[in-house]
Amino acid sequence: TSALRGLMDLAPQTATLVEDGVERVVPVAQVKQGDTFVVRPGESIPVDGEVIEGTSSVNEAALTGESMPVEKEAGSEVRAATINQTGALLCRATRVGQDTTLSQVIRRLEENLHAYRIALDNRDRERLHAKLTYSSNRKRRINLPGSGQIPLSGEGSAKR
Repeated sequence: TSALRGLMDLAPQTATLVEDGVERVVPVAQVKQGDTFVVRPGESIPVDGEVIEGTSSVNEAALTGESMPVEKEAGSEVRAATINQTGALLCRATRVGQDTTLSQVIRRLEENLHAYRIALDNRDRERLHAKLTYSSNRKRRINLPGSGQIPLSGEGSAKR
């Protein structure tokens, strides 16, 4: 669905890792648990983590629906695909790849969508079966003028 694609599109493609005071931009798939990364104002947080240094407001609306930004400081948790708004944050990666909150939300939505589709398929199958049964029952009877419905062979005696 478009909502599911929209969530997937929120995931950032790169992260800025900090090693020995040197920053380098890497694909988010290369971030490992325990890596240190920096997020500047306006950037999307690449993985779930814990703030080591800095303070900022983070827009978590995409994951939580909360319209007001949440203040973050040392010790606060941050989540992938949320938007850092006001200050730079230095963070330690705690959950990466399929373990991030965003990945878990997407996985649950996919599972629920799959279950929903199966339920719709079953409902449609039941409706089709009911229509075919009804139609089949109607076709097994004939109408003769002035005599009402007469069951065909094997369905009991005729009305008189």
